[in-house]
Amino acid sequence: MRMIFNLGDSCYVPRRNYIQGISDLLFPKICLICEEPGRDICAPCRKGISSAPSCANVDKVKIEAGAIYTDSTAALVVLAKEENNSSARSMLVELLYAGLQAAISELDYKSYVLIPMPSSKTANRRRGYVHSVVLTKLLLKRICLDEVHGRNFYIGDFMDINRKTFDQSQLNADGRRKNLQGAFEFAQSSASKKMLIRENQGLLLVDDVMTTGNTFKEAIRALRIEGFEPAAALCACVSGKRFY
Repeated sequence: MRMIFNLGDSCYVPRRNYIQGISDLLFPKICLICEEPGRDICAPCRKGISSAPSCANVDKVKIEAGAIYTDSTAALVVLAKEENNSSARSMLVELLYAGLQAAISELDYKSYVLIPMPSSKTANRRRGYVHSVVLTKLLLKRICLDEVHGRNFYIGDFMDINRKTFDQSQLNADGRRKNLQGAFEFAQSSASKKMLIRENQGLLLVDDVMTTGNTFKEAIRALRIEGFEPAAALCACVSGKRFY
């Protein structure tokens, strides 16, 4: 191991540890959720991220989530979606990846297409990026680290919104349903891409969080109109109410 200086006959400091120590002094880490000094997520907040059981479904499509939607996961979603926080987004990707592993363990397709859920054009302009697409691209990168499945996954940005919609987080359950009812369609720019969806190819819907399930329900409806049946839906976290 290469050393950078000597503090006596047997005391050496590796370059990497030295640089990390300086970095920690200049830029101390704080918990993303509670902002206490420490790791990206401190131990108490990490305990607030609990694995989700595999039993939710929407319109006969199984939903696989990495965790239950709690205060901790809600904070990660807001940081990633509204503040473009890369650390929070990376953690959401890991939760999505856990959901994906659960999904494909029960499926038998030769390949899969990841379909990010669309968001309103107003929100996209305000943020400067399409959160669901960025999240799905990072999920694909995470999958590509898996030598077994990495080459069998693709992204299909097929969903589009055909009218003005409002921020779902500001609406109750009935308002969310009415807000998205009939709002999704197979993107016109993707019409030629329909030919890319081959036989024995599983379609996986991707979103950061599922509360009422209306987003997935609308996407399922739009795909079925075009003759496609989703194999499963993935989300980083899901409301615990789905399991009671």
